[in-house]
This record gives sequence, C-alpha cells and structure tokens, in this order.
Amino acid sequence: HRPTLEEALNYYLPADREVLQEAVKRCQEFGEPWDLEAQLTRVDGRIIWVRAQGNATRHLGQTTLLSGAIQDITTHVLAREALQQQQRLTEKMLSTAPVAVRLSRMADDQAVLANPAFCTLVHQSLPAALALDMTSLYVKGTVFADILHRLENGETVLNQLVELWFPHAPAQPHAWVLGSFMVVHYDGVPCMLTWLYDVSEMRHAQMRVEQAQRLQERRARTQQIGAQARFGLFEFKPTGDGARMLVGVGSRQSIDFSGSTVETFSTNMAAMVDAVGESFPSTWTPLSESIYETTRYIAQINS
Repeated sequence: HRPTLEEALNYYLPADREVLQEAVKRCQEFGEPWDLEAQLTRVDGRIIWVRAQGNATRHLGQTTLLSGAIQDITTHVLAREALQQQQRLTEKMLSTAPVAVRLSRMADDQAVLANPAFCTLVHQSLPAALALDMTSLYVKGTVFADILHRLENGETVLNQLVELWFPHAPAQPHAWVLGSFMVVHYDGVPCMLTWLYDVSEMRHAQMRVEQAQRLQERRARTQQIGAQARFGLFEFKPTGDGARMLVGVGSRQSIDFSGSTVETFSTNMAAMVDAVGESFPSTWTPLSESIYETTRYIAQINS
C-alpha cells in the first residue's frame, strides 16, 4: 500500500503535523521546498525523530509533482539534546563557582563563557569580560604562550602561579592567581577551560615573609662580619682646623683620646661606637647636632 499525502502526514505528532501541512501547502502554491525535523509514530507505536525534505516540480507556474524523503535522525537528535543538557548544566555549575572561570575557543581565544567571579577578578562587566584579550592581562606574556603550547600538546596545566595586571584598570593592584587550564569540547568546538583562584593576599603575605627573611639573613651576615672587620674613623674639621683620626684602620683595639688617654676595646665595633660618642659637631647648629645625634644612634643600634 502506498499511502497518500494525507495518510503520511497522519503519522506525525499533531504539533509537527500542522507545521508540515503548512510547509507542503506553500510548496504546492509557491514552489518553496521544505526541510524540517519532526516526530512521527511508526506502525509499531515507537516515536522517532525524522528529517523531512521535499520540493516541487513546476511547469508554467504550476506545481505538477511533489517529491520528498524522510531520514531517521533519532540517534542524532538524542545525542544533540544530551549535549545541550550537558552544556546547560556546565553553564549553571560554572556560573555559581566561587573561583573565576573562563571558557574560550582554542583557535582564537575568543571567550564564549565567563562567570561572575571572573568579571569581579578582571574588574569588568560581563560583555567587556567576554571581549577581553586575555593575553594582555599576563604580566609575562611568555607564560600564556607556554600554557597554550602545553595544551596543544595534550597536557593539562594545574595550579600554575600567574601574575595578572589590568591595563584597562591601572589603578587596580596586580593579582596573583593559581591557574588551571584544560581543553574541553563545548558546542562541538575545542575550548580552553580556565580556572583562576585568587591568592593575592596569600602571595603578598608570602612576599613579606620572604623579604623579612632576606633582611634577617643580611643582618646575620653583617653581624658575623662586623665582629671581624676593622674599619677606620676619621673626623674632618672646618677649613683650617684639619682632621682627627678617631679609629685607625686595622688597629681598632685602641684609640688616642685628647692626645693622652689610651682606651682599649675588645672589638672594632665597640671602638667605633665609643669614637662616635666622643666626637662632637664642628658647629653647634640644629642641623649639625641632629646629624651628629643620628650618627651616634645608628652606631649604637648597629652594635
């Protein structure tokens, strides 16, 4: 039995049947072809998805023949719907993630998704964040190039410390982030999924600790050397008054005070402190006194 057009249309679900009927009508009247996806019920009762296509053969402005075909696309439609559902779930998860997330095409780094945390991190609205050139945010441009190269070679980059700056918001401080990068397929296209965890406060605290450690190491080295070093101290007087050696270079164990009394010290540093204490400003002006007292204070602190 070869079904008529009306009988064939009755196999389609009511909503799709109406759309197809209208498409067939326009094809008969105006010669417009149709290409639609629709659901129909098979004779065994199973509902499937099909792609229905048709066109008209016309002569002298009149339709003389309608021809068409249908293709079972159930597997394709179900896979597409599963992918769309997965994408919706992914978008929902990323939008509520507490860390900054950005999804961009591997081919051109064009962002297709950015969550609110990412917008906050880069100090931009969502439209501006999506249009942002991510490479411009890396303080070291070679870092981004290296990450992209590793991803193209099939690697996944996890927890890489990255320093970011914001040329569009120069008043904002640099940010330190732990970045994780991987390749995922989104909407059928290879994309870079970027997770950025802001660790700026921890990084700044670490830098302060490292700076304090370096300072402590320098102080320790100075103290180790100071007890063995031998420095001289010379006091210059105003023009015509000449100068006076308070501590001789290398001797440092004694000092001639006022040409008579000899004082002995166990270390060069102790002699230096004593010599500074026994010197006096060449002029008793507020400035010279301040400099003198400051010198004495520093000498005592360093001892």
